[in-house]
Amino acid sequence: MTASELAHEVDVDSATVVRFAQALDYTGFPELQNEIKVRVLEEFHIRAEEEARPDSLAARVDQSLGQLSEAIERARRVLAADALEILVGQLSAAPRVLLLPDAAARSAARDLRRHLAAVGSLALVLDLEENALAAALAAAAPGDMLLVLDMSGASPLTANALKQAASFKLGTAALVGGASFEAARQAAVVLETGHADDAEVGGVVLAALVNALGAGLRWQKAKLADQIADKMLTAHKGLAAK
Repeated sequence: MTASELAHEVDVDSATVVRFAQALDYTGFPELQNEIKVRVLEEFHIRAEEEARPDSLAARVDQSLGQLSEAIERARRVLAADALEILVGQLSAAPRVLLLPDAAARSAARDLRRHLAAVGSLALVLDLEENALAAALAAAAPGDMLLVLDMSGASPLTANALKQAASFKLGTAALVGGASFEAARQAAVVLETGHADDAEVGGVVLAALVNALGAGLRWQKAKLADQIADKMLTAHKGLAAK
C-alpha cells in the first residue's frame, strides 16, 4: 500500500503515517516499506530452505500443523448442521447438563462446562465410574440432559449411561470419535469428530468442536451472555479493589 492507502485503511491521515515512520528513525514511509519488504522476503527464503529439509524442526512442525488443520477442515465439512442446531438448542434449554467424558475428553468437558456457564447453564462433569454415575443419573430431574464425550469407544459405561438416561426421559447426546461407537447408537443426537485411531488429532478436533458449540451457545443467548460477562467483570473489579 501507499501511505495514502494505508492511512485510509486504518482511518488516519497520510501525515500520521509519515510521522509514524519518522518516529521509528526512517526518512519517510517508503524507507520503512522497503525494509519491511526485505525482511519478509528473507523470512520466506529462510523458511523455504528449512522446509526443504524434511529432518528440520520447521518441517516437522509445519507437517504437524498441516495435519491438524486438515483434520479440523474435514470435520467442518462433514459437520451435520441439523444435529448441531438440535444439540445447541438442547444445551440452551436444559436446566442442568451432565457431561460424561472418557479419559481423553476430560479437558474438553471442562471447556464445555465453561462455555455453558458463560450463558447461565449449569453443567456437571461426571466421573466414568459406575456408582457415581448411577447416583448422578438417579438425581437428575426432568429436562436435564446427558452429553457423553467418547473419544475411544473403550468403556461400555458411556453407552449404558445414555440408555439409562433415555429411560429416565432425559435428553441424550454424544460427541464421539467414531460413528461405529456404541455410544453413537444410543444417543438421540450425535456429532462425530473422527480420528478415533489418533488420540492427539482427535483431541484437537474435539476441542475445536467444543469451541464451536460455545460460539453457537453465545450466539443463541447473546443477551444473557453479555449480562453474565458484565457481572463477572464487575465481580473481578470488586475483588481487585478489596
